Order: sequence, then C-alpha cells, then structure tokens
Amino acid sequence: MLGKPTDLAPQILMELPSNSGVIGQDQTQKMPQSAIGIGRGATGLTVAQNACGPMGDNPTATDRELVASLRRSHGLRLEWKTTFPDSGPVSLASVARLPAGRTAAELMPEIDAAMAPMRPAEIGSLLAQLRLLTKARPETEADLDGTATLLTERLMKYPADVVRHVLKTQPDVQTFWPSWNELRERLDLHSRTRRSIAQAIKNHAQKRPTPAKEPIKPDQLAAIMAKFRSQRSRSESALGIPITDAA
Repeated sequence: MLGKPTDLAPQILMELPSNSGVIGQDQTQKMPQSAIGIGRGATGLTVAQNACGPMGDNPTATDRELVASLRRSHGLRLEWKTTFPDSGPVSLASVARLPAGRTAAELMPEIDAAMAPMRPAEIGSLLAQLRLLTKARPETEADLDGTATLLTERLMKYPADVVRHVLKTQPDVQTFWPSWNELRERLDLHSRTRRSIAQAIKNHAQKRPTPAKEPIKPDQLAAIMAKFRSQRSRSESALGIPITDAA
C-alpha cells in the first residue's frame, strides 16, 4: 500500500522517519553529529572519511545530515512514499526536485561520499571482532576464513557506516556467526533510505526536459479560425440553420 507522496524535507531536516533505518530490536540510539564524523562545510556535506567511506556507525544520522546538506547547498526537495509491510511502515525517497538552473550532477560528489565503501582492512578487523563475540556453528567453523574473504567482497558494496553499524551490533542481534542472508537483510535495512535518495536523484538526471511550446503565429491563427468557420458553416447548413457570420 502506497501513501500519498509528500515533501517531508522540513521534518527530515530535524529527523528522518523513524522507520527509515532501524526497526524493532535493531534500534540504535541517536549520536551527536560530532561523534559520527559528519561536519558542515562551506559548500555542503563533509563526510569525514577513514581512508574510504563515511565514518561513524549511525546510518540514520548520516542520512539525516545528507538530506539537510543537499537541501541547504543545492535546494533539493524530496518526495517520500510510505509502504506498510508486515515489519512496519517504511518511508523512501521517490521523487527529487531541483530549482531551475541546478543539475543532478552537482549533487553526485556528496552522494558518492555517502555511498563510499569501507576499506578491506577495516572490514577484516570488524569481522575478527564479530568472530570473537559470536559462536561458530559447527558446520561453518572450519570455513570461517574463506567465509570472511567472501564477506569482505560483498560488504564493500555497501556504505561504510552501514557496514560498521551492522557488524558492531550483530552480536546483540544473534548469538551465532551470521550467514550472508542474515547480514544482507540488515545491510539492506540500514542502506535503503540512502539508496532511495541516490536513485531519486539519478532518475531526475535522466529526465528529458519538456520542450517549450512556440507561440502561434498570426497567419497560423487565421488559418485555424478559417477552418473552424468552414466546418461550422457546413454543420449549420446540414441542420437547416440560417448561416450567420459573427466576424
């Protein structure tokens, strides 16, 4: 079920919808912006990076600052649609609007910074910590090294702060070493808002501008009126109505 598209930018400047990143037991407390590595530069969002990707482990806070920065720096306005799956309502960006003279390409550096992946070395370190804080299932214990290598490749497809949040909080979610499907479900959950923002902006970039209509020239207008009068005359004659010309 889809809700009516609305421009929630004023509210999002304060806080994204509570369902945009975390649901149920997977909720995280808000962190001050200074703690998540995000600051405001002269020209918009400055995502503090640890070699690659945004720092911090609060994706909702990153999403909130990204939306605020894009509106502040580029005048971006987003329309949001809410769906109502069994897990609870979800609000995602559906349409991006920019002021005249602005292009989606101007926003891409900030989008790319917010979507940047984590370094493989940091992923390896977090996986090692996760291994110490979870129990290995008997059938997977011998394959943990190979699993970690494969996980690193897949985790690099997600924003750094999302990966950091998921791996750090995974021991609080389950006791055993997670399968890829279990991790992917949480990764998708925490990255869906940002991905919807990026997709809405890309869709805006692919829009073809509506060509301006040329004004009707006097000779064209005269031809249109002459055709109209001719058709009216034939119709009135067929109906036996006296023909009059109001011109």
